[in-house]
Amino acid sequence: MSSRPFSNWTSTDWARASVLTLLVTWVPPMFRSLWTDELGSYWVVEGSLQQAISRATLVQGQSPFTYVVMWAWNRALSPSDFGLRVLPVLFGLATLTMLFSIGKRLRGSAAGWYAVAVACSLYEFRAMVVNFRPYALALFFFALSTRLLIAWDDKPTARVAIAYVFATAAVVWSAFYFGLALVSHLLFIAIRRREGSRSTWPRFATLLGSSLVLCLPLIPQLIWLSSRADALQFSGTPLLRQVLGEVFPFGMAAAWVAVVLLSGLPDRTWRRRSDCWLTASIFLAPTAIIYV
Repeated sequence: MSSRPFSNWTSTDWARASVLTLLVTWVPPMFRSLWTDELGSYWVVEGSLQQAISRATLVQGQSPFTYVVMWAWNRALSPSDFGLRVLPVLFGLATLTMLFSIGKRLRGSAAGWYAVAVACSLYEFRAMVVNFRPYALALFFFALSTRLLIAWDDKPTARVAIAYVFATAAVVWSAFYFGLALVSHLLFIAIRRREGSRSTWPRFATLLGSSLVLCLPLIPQLIWLSSRADALQFSGTPLLRQVLGEVFPFGMAAAWVAVVLLSGLPDRTWRRRSDCWLTASIFLAPTAIIYV
């Protein structure tokens, strides 16, 4: 590994750092026993397909889409604890591919590998992908929809627009609350409009509206979940250490983003402020959502 300052590292340096970070932070947790929430996911998918859909909807209170995928994986391989986690890790690797593509598009190959290294270092990111839960699939679709948004902003073709619509809908179908991350797309378009982008609000609203139409079948379940809101909330006053425990991860994520922005990869300037915002949101949005 090079001993040069981070800002002078090459793509090869960051690629090596990314692989090393991934091996150190992702591999050891895969060999641990399933924890409580993962056991809940396993209970959902260990029966028939009908039982998996019913348990995901009525007990877990989530969309059955991801659990059907997990059910098929469990049925096809009958894996161990390690094998169950292979599925989300595969989606995590696909997410890293999207992050590399986004970083490379915005600032070059070195920035792409840097984005991968930062993602692998974040506890919240690792907690999503080395975890037999719905998070990894939702995170992948969020990264995919973000990459497609950049491509659509560059060249708004029908093919890219259709792909964005389905990828964005898949974010919500994978995990309801991940839809909150799509606010970053609204802010990106707003900033790009001020920078003179050809992307217009009516055209973007059409894409987002089309995605929402695909999510309409989820409305009955969302209404049912809202009726259970009181049962899902905690009462009382939280302790200071509990508050700090929730806030601290955001500070860690913000610190990592600051490093990304200040490292000067591959130069000291950003092409557009919107690029800076979108890069930050990719790390901050999933980190925030896991604590919702």
